[in-house]
Amino acid sequence: MKNKQRLLEVLSYLRENSNEDHSIKTEEIISHLSARGIQAERKTIYNDVNELNEMGYAIESSRQGYYYDGQQFETAELRVLIDQIRAGSFLSRRKSSEIMEKLLAQTNKYDRQLLVSGDYENNKSRNEQIYYNVSAIIRAIAGHNAITFRYFDYTVSGEKQARKHDYKMFPYDLIVDSDRYYLIGWQIKYQQPVTYRLDRMEKVELLDERYDQKAFDVSAYMNQTFRMFSGKKTNVTLKCRNDLYSEAVDQFGSDLLITETGETHFICNVNATVSPTFYSWVFTFAGGIVILSPGEIREEFKAMCGRMIDEHNS
Repeated sequence: MKNKQRLLEVLSYLRENSNEDHSIKTEEIISHLSARGIQAERKTIYNDVNELNEMGYAIESSRQGYYYDGQQFETAELRVLIDQIRAGSFLSRRKSSEIMEKLLAQTNKYDRQLLVSGDYENNKSRNEQIYYNVSAIIRAIAGHNAITFRYFDYTVSGEKQARKHDYKMFPYDLIVDSDRYYLIGWQIKYQQPVTYRLDRMEKVELLDERYDQKAFDVSAYMNQTFRMFSGKKTNVTLKCRNDLYSEAVDQFGSDLLITETGETHFICNVNATVSPTFYSWVFTFAGGIVILSPGEIREEFKAMCGRMIDEHNS
């Protein structure tokens, strides 16, 4: 038992206090063990390191001593994950902190300093049930079970206001889009695909009712749905400035069909879910993207812009 305890102490100490740029001398390891009532000699540490390597723990040696080289994540990988947690507005502050602490525990104290710079956090959800929601939903997806849940909105005063009835659906997938977490599935009542925000859901329950999943292309649904707002799917012709080609591709992907190119503009056909959010996307480019057809979509956009002008003039 003493040998096992010593091995664990050596491994733990190296994992926390060393990396390729910071080796630990044998004397430091002996001193650390002594402070915990464990006696060891230089030969003992040498044998322990060999045994740990045989067990699969990557401990390297250098002229300066030993260092642990078996981190599962590169520092850059951990930074990307932590930044995503910070940006995720669907997580509460408490849950964000808990996840980041677990990620930080995967590396040593030197690399940890590179991962905690700054204090930026996106606006965070107040819904602490999101973990329970995800847990229930992934089990429902795996088992092809239907679910029910309550859905709520926030009032002007910032209080939750539950909608009048429970929702029932077949869940297909969980998707992160624009810092929000969404559930995509099949609405049983209206027999159509639907999207719900996880941070607005609570009391998610699995039902015994099972289903055979319909053929459903989540990627296509994402490309045709702007920021998860629903609307009428329509073939739309757009005139776009050439420097906005990347913006159009980012938004429509393979659904973008170029029909005409020129020195300053190109014309394309897209399959878009026409909604206020689609119109907002067009408006973002201040005339750089123009709706050519259908005529009713073009007129609806012009009417929306007119209402905006009227409201700002009132």
